[in-house]
Amino acid sequence: HEQQRIARDLHDGLGQQIAGVALKAKILENELEALKNSDLSALSAEVVEQTKQASRQARDIAYTLAPVDIDPKGLVSMLRKLFDSSAEMLGFDYVFTTEDTATLASSESAMQLYRAVQEALTNACFHGNLEVSSSWRERDHRAFYDLCRERADSSPYRDRRIHVRANFTADEARFIIADDGNGFDVHDVPDPTQPENLEQSSGRGVFLMNAFMDGVQYNDTGNEVTLLKRRTAAP
Repeated sequence: HEQQRIARDLHDGLGQQIAGVALKAKILENELEALKNSDLSALSAEVVEQTKQASRQARDIAYTLAPVDIDPKGLVSMLRKLFDSSAEMLGFDYVFTTEDTATLASSESAMQLYRAVQEALTNACFHGNLEVSSSWRERDHRAFYDLCRERADSSPYRDRRIHVRANFTADEARFIIADDGNGFDVHDVPDPTQPENLEQSSGRGVFLMNAFMDGVQYNDTGNEVTLLKRRTAAP
């Protein structure tokens, strides 16, 4: 349990803080470039790269310590912590309601729900509010995140928010995650299991959510997804 706690602190605490520092450092780098201060701009770029490396190391260590094992009785508190640590960085508001008896039957079910919610938040931020396609990441991983940071500081993207409603009952867990972007047509998302798409990252998140959840439903615009995970009886 101590190992899992350390992993959660690394991923949801330190990892998110480092990502926030990287974002602010990138904004500073852009401002220094505009002022034509090449020395400080280069130093700021070095800070950006080092914080990204630190973030990746924290994430890798967290997954090594606790790759998939999540205590179902602690899932609600883990999700609250995820939302609290991510809300300011990703820019979203959330409402979380739960019954005292709420739980899921197994650590596998808890892990699946946690990962699906993470994926939905990531999609809402990068693909929804910032409107950055996965195709950017396929062409150039660094260019993808550079564009994300640039748009996070530019209008209209910086004014957009993610809205999360989460509800746990004794029977099910339901999450409604919406962004302020223009949406998409889920039917246009490529199937990552098809041979021609195996090298592409596009579609993997939607595939993962459908695989892990009992129900995944999008609104007509495509900027709101409802995730449903039913509570099953413990074996």
